[in-house]
Amino acid sequence: MDRLLFYFGVFAVIGLMVTIGVFSFAGGAEAKPSGRGIFVSADSGVSWKRIDDSENIDVLAVRNAISVETRFYLGTKGQGLFVLDGYGTHLRRLSDSTGVLKDDSEIYAITEDPFESDVLVLAVYQDRRGRLIRF
Repeated sequence: MDRLLFYFGVFAVIGLMVTIGVFSFAGGAEAKPSGRGIFVSADSGVSWKRIDDSENIDVLAVRNAISVETRFYLGTKGQGLFVLDGYGTHLRRLSDSTGVLKDDSEIYAITEDPFESDVLVLAVYQDRRGRLIRF
């Protein structure tokens, strides 16, 4: 029960922060990337580079990995879960061999389990239902 309350609290705070606009991913006005896709910056947002093959990925959630500082998890709209490694040099889709997480899922929030650092907890919409999935 404590874990469930913890996860609910984390996702509620993330939802509130996204709603009121706490997160900004594009830097200042002069730093905005053009076009569509996932962009990375190596100079604090002065310039941006699009990651290859990311033009059609709609990102809904971003989470940096606690255990690997160069890794980011990306939840998408209808395209499942991706991982971005090496400061944006490697983008790949994560698939679930058990079939619980569908490749066409919408992932709205991502966090790491505080009790098991190699486990992600995802707020997912799939099969016309919202759910929490341990991945």
